[in-house]
Amino acid sequence: MADKCRQCKFNNKDTINKDCTVCAELSFRESILCDLNIQGFAEGENFICHRFRPDLKVVGSKTGPGRHILPVARDKKKYFKEVLKLINGLGRCGNVGCRCGIDEREDKSLPRQCYHVVWSTVGRKKIFTRPERYVSFFHDAFLTCGTLINGKACLVWLAADHLHFYLELGEDELVMDVAEDIQLLIQDALLEEFKELTSDVPGIIWNSKFFIENID
Repeated sequence: MADKCRQCKFNNKDTINKDCTVCAELSFRESILCDLNIQGFAEGENFICHRFRPDLKVVGSKTGPGRHILPVARDKKKYFKEVLKLINGLGRCGNVGCRCGIDEREDKSLPRQCYHVVWSTVGRKKIFTRPERYVSFFHDAFLTCGTLINGKACLVWLAADHLHFYLELGEDELVMDVAEDIQLLIQDALLEEFKELTSDVPGIIWNSKFFIENID
């Protein structure tokens, strides 16, 4: 496995990506994204990190730049319940109370497992520097995938180099397999819809390693 750059090593403890609302509110540590990135490179491959440059020097106080005391993380179950209530209150068009794009056929009597999933871009490259350009696409794509898997998938937050989404599945579904299938489907659709992305990411957008936690 390739060595992390010095900045990734530095961010291996308490740093939180302040550019991402979900990371800040859930105390989601930068080290998780760094670890996903390094795991995405096979032994012998050149490690690439577009979030931190390997030649940067660590300067500043003993605690270092960007380091701060971790806030108390919000209760994840309550947090995602609130987020989903907000998302489900909006239709695809963004109008409050409009139900377009919301699947009314969900059978709430079936037992479900709920997950928080995070995907990172390859090399943590900042592909989505203008998230407003892509949010509508991701919103629709996740809703469609949720219908395909007979569950629910909702985009929670799109950051420049990663995204958070909510996934709800039947108890007999294998979450890793489903998340991987959704990743490939959305990647293909994204490259088809935004052909200009192929100049920056020739065929691959997402790191094959991703983060999943049960939020029940």
